[in-house]
Amino acid sequence: MIELNIVQEQYARMGDQELIEFAKNESLHLTIESFHLLNLQFERRNIDKSILEQAELDKELSNLNNQTTFEKITAYEFTKSLWDYSLNEKQRAVSNRDIYDGLVKKGVNEQYAFMLLESLESKSKEMLDNFETEIILGWLILAAGIILIFFSFGDELNGLYAVYGTLLSLAGFLRLYKSYSKKKKYQHILNNILAEKNFEKEEQRKKYN
Repeated sequence: MIELNIVQEQYARMGDQELIEFAKNESLHLTIESFHLLNLQFERRNIDKSILEQAELDKELSNLNNQTTFEKITAYEFTKSLWDYSLNEKQRAVSNRDIYDGLVKKGVNEQYAFMLLESLESKSKEMLDNFETEIILGWLILAAGIILIFFSFGDELNGLYAVYGTLLSLAGFLRLYKSYSKKKKYQHILNNILAEKNFEKEEQRKKYN
């Protein structure tokens, strides 16, 4: 506890830019406890935490460059399975602590497990943005299909227009159905993440008041 207090004091004495440089260069070598304190400093100062996430990503990319194709595919599939596991658990409102324990049991490094949990919120928002784009695209495809069907009436190529219009309308409808379902899923996940985050903040507030 004393050592962690010293670490916390060192972080507190650093200026914002100094803290950012430290995070870029040293965050990957910290213990899980020290990294957590660093993450808290970023939150208190409203510094973009993507710097911490990018540091972890840089490390993973560096490791991938030294891997064979089979190892890269295996690593990708394993990483994807960890994201799927974490997001699905969060959809069920499982706590971060329990997800963390589950990741560690799967053989995940403690620091990487912590980083993954810290990235769940930004990952959920990223997926929501992706499906918002998919929804817009789905509506455009559906509209194009309907327009083609409309133009098929009274035209000598009406049969061809009708076929393409029907196919486009179907494709647009299916894209919309899938995108709205996925958007609903990730919105639910994000709501659970924010609810737990707010609960933890409230507990911290009660603890120190």
